[in-house]
Amino acid sequence: MKRKAACSALFTLIFVILLVPCAQIDIVAFANPIPTPTLLMPLEYINVTLTSVSEPAGVLARVDGVYPFINLGYQTVAMEYPIPTNATNITVKKNGTSLDWIYDTKVYPTIIGDWPMINWTISPAPFEHFEIETHYEHFVPEVDENCTFLYAMGTGRFLETYAKQTTAYVRVRMETNFTCLQVRLVGGANGTWTSRPAPYQIVLEGATNVITLNVTSSLFHPLTEDLQVTFCPERGLLEDINHDGKVDIKDVYAVGKAYGSFPGHPKWDPICDINGDYKVDIKDYYMVCKSYGKTYP
Repeated sequence: MKRKAACSALFTLIFVILLVPCAQIDIVAFANPIPTPTLLMPLEYINVTLTSVSEPAGVLARVDGVYPFINLGYQTVAMEYPIPTNATNITVKKNGTSLDWIYDTKVYPTIIGDWPMINWTISPAPFEHFEIETHYEHFVPEVDENCTFLYAMGTGRFLETYAKQTTAYVRVRMETNFTCLQVRLVGGANGTWTSRPAPYQIVLEGATNVITLNVTSSLFHPLTEDLQVTFCPERGLLEDINHDGKVDIKDVYAVGKAYGSFPGHPKWDPICDINGDYKVDIKDYYMVCKSYGKTYP
């Protein structure tokens, strides 16, 4: 049996997504049906790099997201996306092509304060499969020597329409020395927050610790919790490449050995990228030479 349904909905997963109707569409009911029109995001891939930098001093977060969508019936899709207040170098792409975006008037509540939103519109929206890529950077807030990185993964708690199921695959590269690590999932609304330990693992990639975790929503529900990573950065010298408490010829040699490298290069060593610009060059060599002879407890 067929019936008419207006092509209008509010859809929220990692994005707060406004779906703009174009026409009426027939819906045919099947076992375990997916209502149409609808927009599904079964997977999301989050890659975060946290790097200690010296100018200015702090921990810089680089956040890259890849979001595959399945579009069943919409011709125009407007999307909203929460980002940290101090985010820079913001880019949005659809299938590799850059999209224009603007700041929204709405905010996204988090346990560490309200975040602004950006938005963009896709018209015409690709039929069936398309992919959104996002990138932004920001300095991780620090309170009482604790850094708290947060990723807005729980926008699904604002979802008012259909959701199938979503799995988030998260990788956090810790290009910084740290202690007292906590990885948690934070949910809630209206200023009332809940927090629980996240099921994460740490793997070594070379000399770099990488936090990995997979989070899957319950069936027919979206993700509703943000990711929170809290840690204490160690206060050593960034120029002490081998972490032996002093800057000496061994550290100069290490930077020289990695000189000219970048991510993907066979000589790449992120620890030698002292200023965190994703390349080992004369600036890093100058910094290690400038600190030559320094020691710390």
